[in-house]
Amino acid sequence: MKSLTRICWVSALFASFVAAQTWEAGVLGGFAVTPETSVTSPSGSASTGLKNGGTFGVFGGANDYSYIGGEASYLYRMSDLKVASGGTQVDFAGHTQFLDFRFLVHFASREKRFRPFVAAGGGVAIYSGTGEPNAAQPLNNFVALTNTRETKPMASGAAGIKYRLTQHLGLRFEFRDYATPFPNRLIGPAPGVSLGGWLQNFEAVGGIAGVF
Repeated sequence: MKSLTRICWVSALFASFVAAQTWEAGVLGGFAVTPETSVTSPSGSASTGLKNGGTFGVFGGANDYSYIGGEASYLYRMSDLKVASGGTQVDFAGHTQFLDFRFLVHFASREKRFRPFVAAGGGVAIYSGTGEPNAAQPLNNFVALTNTRETKPMASGAAGIKYRLTQHLGLRFEFRDYATPFPNRLIGPAPGVSLGGWLQNFEAVGGIAGVF
């Protein structure tokens, strides 16, 4: 039911864009990097977080004005969980879904072939662990990697460029930063271990879009 609700939410946003005078919709693909988070315990230190991995998704946006636009996007990221210390690393299957709406500011009018832009907005990140739980997981004196789904609020920012191939077809390349509170139920700290702050998800993506 939750998956159906998310699909309906994205579909409704895309449908509202289709009703706009000028709009674009397309697909994205790329690679994502998340810096490791350090944790300490009385027995030492470790690093934990999400493994780097591929990402892909869809987007749709309205361009009612020459320089300002709005856009919704969905990205699915392959992001196994990990914890490492002293030459030992434990991996745990997982993925992340990003849903966001953002405002775009272009530095060239929509009639131009090259359109650099910046974007800012927000949404939610859905972190999921899908591996097999293991009570004897190595390094569980630092964190436990869990079979859990955790939803976090998200702030997003981006910078990129659009290139118009034809009147109705365009390319884009951009770098995104998705920032959320650390998912500390998905990656649960052991007793006496402090784990919090923000998790930065850096996404380098390219895409192709239909422009109407």
